[in-house]
Amino acid sequence: MLTSHPLQKSELGRINYLKMKKKILFLCTSHFSLDDRIFYHQAQSITNNDDIAIICSTIENLETVIDNISITSFDTTHLSFIKKIKPIASHIHSIEPDQIICDSPLAVLASYIASNKNKHKIVYDITEWYPSKENFTYTPAITIILKFIFLILFSFSAGVISNKFIFGEYYKSVPFKLIFFWKKNIIIPYYPDLKYINKINKTISNNEIELLYAGKINIDKGIVSVFNAVQELAKLEPNFIFKLNIIGKYSTEKNKRLFENLVEKRLPNIVVITSDFLPFREFCDKLGKYDFFFDLRQIDFENNRSLPIKLFYYIACGKPVIYSNLKSIRQDIPNFNFGYLCNPNDSKAIASYISDIINNPQLYKNACKNACHASQNKYHWGIIESSFLDFLES
Repeated sequence: MLTSHPLQKSELGRINYLKMKKKILFLCTSHFSLDDRIFYHQAQSITNNDDIAIICSTIENLETVIDNISITSFDTTHLSFIKKIKPIASHIHSIEPDQIICDSPLAVLASYIASNKNKHKIVYDITEWYPSKENFTYTPAITIILKFIFLILFSFSAGVISNKFIFGEYYKSVPFKLIFFWKKNIIIPYYPDLKYINKINKTISNNEIELLYAGKINIDKGIVSVFNAVQELAKLEPNFIFKLNIIGKYSTEKNKRLFENLVEKRLPNIVVITSDFLPFREFCDKLGKYDFFFDLRQIDFENNRSLPIKLFYYIACGKPVIYSNLKSIRQDIPNFNFGYLCNPNDSKAIASYISDIINNPQLYKNACKNACHASQNKYHWGIIESSFLDFLES
């Protein structure tokens, strides 16, 4: 009687096991491979679930394997819109994924074209307004309306050929849920995995306060409002040294001159410390040392309905946050008891809030405690991870 060799059985089992694994491709035409939401959360969860995660970004050249996640990115930024589609579709065909999670209409279109050769599901992950204000930065006024109509139609066309949707937040889901009400969808907010957060328990120092603003350095994202608020605070509290840490960069010479002018006019008890955008892990490691977090973006239609990603990282650090009073924040966090939602242009009110809290240690302690409680009980990745994985299984 013939029997199989034990190694042959083992190899057969391994092959069958690999066949059972799902291969999920993240196709990114507007995000880098090591994006915090994609690489550090969604892809990590997929690999931890014993499936295969592959990331392809078309805005950089990078081919490597990190934490069992394959990255096969190639740069197409030098190509025209039409010429980008063919190499992306060809790359998809070489991978043969079961599902593709797309971050833009272009990624959806390329995935759809590739689906003629591969049988894969297309998931449209909508985390940005499309079109957004940035799409019209260098557009002549006479063509703005035409471009807006084209981009809107392109976005909803991507919805037509997608199988299901992931939304980063409520307001960005509304038009797609209304139009494609029969398609499966889920809201997966920007909650952090708490393992990345370096939380440091601090009390207010008698002479120094560490403040943080992280983001683009321009008027729209609130850099002027931040400086105005800190100036008013420095007037109210002349015995304190306020260290204003700026993590970000300006994209134009105009914004550079604006920033330099703000720094030049600061009061003597304000110290400005600047650095460029940091890698994700380094950024998370540094967050715990700050006493307050600022984000005073202007309240327009788009900002008002965009949920700031960093908000949940700041909360996880267990420190007070001062944010513009956005509809998106009130929608997602109805019980905002760990900071101040404000008019970003009312610098005196913002300064008064911070002055009160630094002169009353119990108020500061309560805000920190409430932030920790909110993060640990409502706003971290572990709470929504299984929903994300179940949605991919469905």
